[in-house]
Formats: sequence, C-alpha cells, structure tokens
Amino acid sequence: MKPLFHAQLVNGPFDDPILYVGCMFQKRALLFDLGDIHNLSSRNILKISHVFVTHMHMDHFIGFDHLIRLLLGRDHSLSLYGPPGIIDAARGRLSGYSWNLVENYQYPFLLKVFEIHDGFLLGVELLCRKKFSPQNPPKKIPISDYVIYREDQFMVKAVALDHKIPSMAYMLKERFHLNVNKEKLKQLGLTVGPWINDLKKHIYSNKQNSYIMKVPVKDNVKEFSSRELREKILITTEGQKIGYIVDCDYTSENQKKIVDLMNEVDVLFLEASFLDEDKERARTTAHLTAREAGELSLRAKVKKMEIFHFSPKYAPNSDFLIDEARKAYEGKNP
Repeated sequence: MKPLFHAQLVNGPFDDPILYVGCMFQKRALLFDLGDIHNLSSRNILKISHVFVTHMHMDHFIGFDHLIRLLLGRDHSLSLYGPPGIIDAARGRLSGYSWNLVENYQYPFLLKVFEIHDGFLLGVELLCRKKFSPQNPPKKIPISDYVIYREDQFMVKAVALDHKIPSMAYMLKERFHLNVNKEKLKQLGLTVGPWINDLKKHIYSNKQNSYIMKVPVKDNVKEFSSRELREKILITTEGQKIGYIVDCDYTSENQKKIVDLMNEVDVLFLEASFLDEDKERARTTAHLTAREAGELSLRAKVKKMEIFHFSPKYAPNSDFLIDEARKAYEGKNP
C-alpha cells in the first residue's frame, strides 16, 4: 500500500524542528513548525499550502520571512495556523518591511492566519497587494473534536500543551485509504491512468455512487459507475495518522492530552530534549526527557516513535537519548 503522506524531518535532531509532509500524487505539502527552512529546496517550499506552528519561539518561527519571500508575486495562497498571538506575530514580521511596490505584482498572494483557541479559530486574511493589511475584521470559526482543518481526504487536530505558554500538538489523519487491486484491474482489462485519481477524489468527496466514469479499456472506452469501480478495483483500509509534538512539560494534564490525541498513530514525531538524569533541567525549561517521550509513546500505543529536538548539550552524540527513549518505548525501564 502506497501511503498518502510522506513525512520527513527537515533538519538534524539538534537543529530547528520542522516536519515536511508531502502528499502523494499532489503537488502540495504541509509543514509543521517554521524554524530555519533553508534545507528545503525552493521547489518543495512552493508546494506548501498549510503551515502548523506549535508556538512562536524563534527556533519554531524564524523561517516565516524566508517562506513569505519565496511566495511573493505568485498565484498562491498560504494558510498559517498557530496558538493565540500568531496573528500579531505574523503581522509584526510583515510590518518590518516596506510594501510600496506590491500592487504591481501580477498575482495576488494571499496569507490566511488562524489562531487556535479553545473551541474556535480566529482567522484573518492578509492580501499582498493590499500591503498585508487585514481585509476584514477577524472571523470567529467554531471547531469541535479538536479538528482545526478538514478537507475531503484528511483532517488536522490540535490541542494546546503547557510549555509555560501554549504549545500546540498536532495530529494529521487521513480519513481512509484507497488502494488499487492491480489483479482485479488486470482481470477487467482496465488501463492505469488519471481516471483512478479522479475516482478516488470522487469517493473522498462523498458524491453519489451513480456517477458515471469513462475508463480506457485497451483500444476502447467503457462506462462504469463509481460504485461499481469502488467495489471491483479499490481496497479501503484505515487511513494514516501522524503526530507531531515539541516543547511541552511532563505535567499530568499534558500527558493525558498527548495519550488521548496520539492514540495508535502510525508515527509520532516527538521531542526528547534531555536525558532523564537531567530531569530537573527539563522541568525548568518545560521540555520532555527521552525516557518520558518513550513512556508517552508506549502509553499512546504509537506504532512508530521518531524522537528529535535534542538539547545541544548532548551534541554530537545522540545515542544515549535514542537508547533511553527506545528502552522506555519497549517497556524495558526498571
């Protein structure tokens, strides 16, 4: 089964935390956190449609300017999500530049910024041609079940964790996964082509099953209903789930939120900033130890754990952190 999402950390474990998630068969990507993004090619940056920021500490937000610079003058829309204050943070960054020539740009780059509050989003639209001034008063958008963004194929959930400021934890979930049964395709004499993606989009969008599709069959074209094609050539399985957590304390409330949100995710990208012997330092700075990261992953029944965001005090050797987290994840701690 080919996964929909291809997630990879942009930087090394001691550098700014950023997760880049490419979407299969689509020229688009999602970004979790916005630190130093210079390791991303311009080609990959231009695929980004949505950015989900945990909080506005410098190592999680300094890439904002670089991202906006590449998108200026392009026929592009970018949605930026983050904790309360991200609207002021984005406008503050933009206000440091002069925008007297942007009305000459051919394309109207649009930046949408959403603050994640308890039970609602607060959103504004900032248009490049209008010098990034808000086009309307902030709009309040109700949310339920922690879903901050949703489209036909997937959704993103978020909860606020305590880092002495709100730090958002994110979970990306594919609604369900559709895979082609190649043997059945062959038996029906159907030719692989763009029509398969069209069929999948039709199913994800919950359109009526009587939709008629024209499908290449050898040197001819045959008509099938979308229901018939789904039953004959598609296999439906549970969708992917990817979790992303950085910068949070090991409080009882944080633990419960993490275990609930990340229950049985396929892969959890999780900070492990300190060794457990330096737990006092972890509490002072409101970070997780490697042992705590492993224990949380075990309790949440995470299928795969990827730790990162290590304190530079352990550089360049990360083996001790990895080993401590692995033992906790495998339940081998005394």
